[in-house]
Amino acid sequence: MNATRQVRRGIRSAFTLIEMLVVMIIIVILLGIAVPSFQAILSSSESALAETMLKAGMRAGRDAALRSSGDRDSAVVFFFEPGGQCSMVVCVKAGTLLDEDGAGNTVAREVFAPSPVNQPIQLPRGWSVRGYAPAYSIGVSNNVTLDANHEWYESNPGRPLNAQQGNWVFPETGFYNTTVNNDGFNRQSFMVRFQAGSGLVKIADTSTVLVVAPGPYAAWRGSGVFSQHRADQAEDLTKFVQRVLTAPTSLSDSQRRQLIGLRASDSVLCRAVSQLVLYEERELARGLGVRADRDTSSLYQPFVVGASSAPELVAGADVTARNINRWVTGDTNFDGRHRSFNGVNREDVPNTRVFALDRATGTLLQVEVEP
Repeated sequence: MNATRQVRRGIRSAFTLIEMLVVMIIIVILLGIAVPSFQAILSSSESALAETMLKAGMRAGRDAALRSSGDRDSAVVFFFEPGGQCSMVVCVKAGTLLDEDGAGNTVAREVFAPSPVNQPIQLPRGWSVRGYAPAYSIGVSNNVTLDANHEWYESNPGRPLNAQQGNWVFPETGFYNTTVNNDGFNRQSFMVRFQAGSGLVKIADTSTVLVVAPGPYAAWRGSGVFSQHRADQAEDLTKFVQRVLTAPTSLSDSQRRQLIGLRASDSVLCRAVSQLVLYEERELARGLGVRADRDTSSLYQPFVVGASSAPELVAGADVTARNINRWVTGDTNFDGRHRSFNGVNREDVPNTRVFALDRATGTLLQVEVEP
């Protein structure tokens, strides 16, 4: 009898299948409510952090200018390494190089190098910044020939840009051939430039400058002029640049250009911008109807030795290049206008923050940009 009562008591204390199903349904419902809320909180936190870091980068760049004197301007330069994070590097002017433009003409180009007292500032993973390139500021495109000195963001089949209109450009600093010493032509980016002493933002500066940013070690560093001037081993790149520029007899102008000129793989061609946009790269890809590259975590494909052009957008580049500008400024349905859902057309859902720079203080001012 006692054994029978114990068996019955055990049966009554167990869960029935229906009870277990009810519990599971409740858990699923709670997860359905909690997970989106948690994701929204996480996304909001990352968004706030990204903006905070962007503002911190601007302050660091301006502070460097306030500490400088003479013509040693400072700048915040934007970099992106495939598969990594977008970063801001505070740089200072180290001198001027007699470089060559795209037509082989001699041109004086200022050279910047990373500040030895500032560490790079990284945005949260997945967040990016683009800079606004006004109409006719980029290189040759769509059969429109510009000044040969303006090789900045030159057109190529894999990344079609229209020079006759404004473009929001990406920091294309890591999409080049690191196995050769002369692929710097494919390294492009933008900067926010501050005047030495005053800290004023140089909004009207239209010149292109060089920023020395050594790539990884490669075999070409062990021969020729590169074996004696190892940018990748320099503890202070500002001093390295100054040594290259001032060496009286050991270096010719041609060798200086090999080391830090336009085509040098250790140099990035930049221009100052006055507007920035902060956004998530995967959201941009989703909005454009394309898939971000898995290896680069961006809209760009990884560099492939022997490729016809670099850097190169993912599949759908012709559509992507035309619509990036619209999506960035809030025209997410690409109809040329900002508007809410009217029963026919898909509603615009802006998901970026566009900033202009206050000339006096370097403060980021959020603005509304019309298409």
